[in-house]
Amino acid sequence: MLPTWTFDRQGEQLIVQRDTRDGSSCALIVTRAGDSRTIEFPELPALVRFQTDMDTFLLRTGWLLLTYAPDRRRRDRRQFPRANNDRRRWWTDGVEPEEAAPSGKDRRRRAEK
Repeated sequence: MLPTWTFDRQGEQLIVQRDTRDGSSCALIVTRAGDSRTIEFPELPALVRFQTDMDTFLLRTGWLLLTYAPDRRRRDRRQFPRANNDRRRWWTDGVEPEEAAPSGKDRRRRAEK
C-alpha cells in the first residue's frame, strides 16, 4: 500500500500518494474528483520538499487532513495501562515550589503599614 494522505475541503476530497517503489525514481500521485496527475521526481528529497510545500499550501487554503494510511502505530497507546512506576516528570521529584513573590498590590499594602 502506498503512503496516502487524504485532504478534504467542503466535501471535496484530494488524495495524495507517494510512490517510491521504483529504486531509480519516485512520484507523487494527486487525485481529485477522479482525475489523477502524476508528478515524477529524480530523488526522494526533491519529492519530500515539494510535498511539504504542497501540504502547507493546502492547509493555508482551507483543506484539512482527514486521514493518513497506512497506520504505522502498533497499538493505541492512549488506552494502554501505564506501569505504577511511570514517572513522566521525574526531574521535578523532591523540588519544593518556590514561594510566590508578592504582587504589586501586596507590596503597596506593606508599604502603607
